[in-house]
Amino acid sequence: MKENLLAYGRFFKALSTLLRIAVFEKFSMIFLFVYLVLNLAVGVIFSVIHWGVGIAWVVLALLIYAVIFNKMEFIKRWMIRKGDRVEYADPEAKSQKEIFKQATVLLKMRQSEVAKSQLIRAEWMDDSKHFYLVERNKKPFVIAYDWITSLESELLDS
Repeated sequence: MKENLLAYGRFFKALSTLLRIAVFEKFSMIFLFVYLVLNLAVGVIFSVIHWGVGIAWVVLALLIYAVIFNKMEFIKRWMIRKGDRVEYADPEAKSQKEIFKQATVLLKMRQSEVAKSQLIRAEWMDDSKHFYLVERNKKPFVIAYDWITSLESELLDS
């Protein structure tokens, strides 16, 4: 009985990790789909009042999509956890073949902590507010959230 519960626990942990990674990879597509379906449904409800109100609602929703998407970006940052492997674009890469590198996330850092650590150039800090301390080849690096291109977990290896 205890073994079954442990197996189910590992299964649900692996399933939640896979879903988190899938949502991270396809965040913009999922958000766009949910946003459009929700606003089309509200537009249809408003069209009961008058057809022009429904159309105006959908047009307004499309116009402010980019603003709302940028405000919801924190959800994507929230999905990066300690121990995850990230693939990131290295700004110091010398050739196109070396631009994407993998590292393991050690912790999330604030901008003030990053400035004290001096593990990243100051000009690269100006463009981003969110940073991660990562380890690559047993050496610590600080990378900006904007550099991260994909995510995978250690759980997938086991």
